[in-house]
Amino acid sequence: LIYGVTVELNENTPAIIDAIKSLRQKMSVRIVFQDGEPIASYSGLIKGLRPYTAMLLGEILDGTATAKPTVSQYRSRTANIAQTYPELDTLEIFNEYPGEWAGALMTEKMTAALEVAEANGRKSFLTVYYTRPVCQDGNGDMSDYIQAHIPEATRKRITYVGVSYYEQDCPGNTTPLTKAEWIPIFNRLGSLFPNSTLLFGERGREKNPLPILKDAYLMRGLHPRFMGGNFWWYFEQQLTPKTKPLWTELNNLIALP
Repeated sequence: LIYGVTVELNENTPAIIDAIKSLRQKMSVRIVFQDGEPIASYSGLIKGLRPYTAMLLGEILDGTATAKPTVSQYRSRTANIAQTYPELDTLEIFNEYPGEWAGALMTEKMTAALEVAEANGRKSFLTVYYTRPVCQDGNGDMSDYIQAHIPEATRKRITYVGVSYYEQDCPGNTTPLTKAEWIPIFNRLGSLFPNSTLLFGERGREKNPLPILKDAYLMRGLHPRFMGGNFWWYFEQQLTPKTKPLWTELNNLIALP
């Protein structure tokens, strides 16, 4: 299994490193390169985390920020991150595809970043965004959009595909999907990405997070290639320093088979 957390804020580096290295499993850590933050400013965090992580994943841009650069600028930013940080073994080539907020050129940007990852000998990670049908945006069903817009040959090259899922994004339908509901969704993803490891690429909840933390890190068996993940978004806010109760909860959850 892959046990993931996200470091979203480039702050409080010693406490973050201590909280991650003290967990009983070697964690996979996603670093969010925020729009407007100098890429070089993440050096202490990345170099400090590297000895204690199973995977170090660099997210090129997050959320609505992915719509801002041109394809050429997105390619250059990905290359800059890859070349500045050889410690990153994996690059998140796009975040929350195909959310409408990411703009019209998300496929072209994702493909450019994939080419950079391959040229620099890195693994690739595509985060796709799922919400219940009643709350889908203008791009419609996640898997239908992927099938229509990402060529099959490109899909076969991606190392990891992770689902971003925030049940609270769908008002009135905030009960998490069950394992039985997830299985057909992951089966479809498995056919679309026949060579990819399948994961949850992003989970989290600001208020009353414990039930969702348990739901995320205890989920198993969604697909033969499903390997967990989760990459909890609020790691600094809710689990750092390691004296916080939710850190202990996660440490206990990741001990379970």
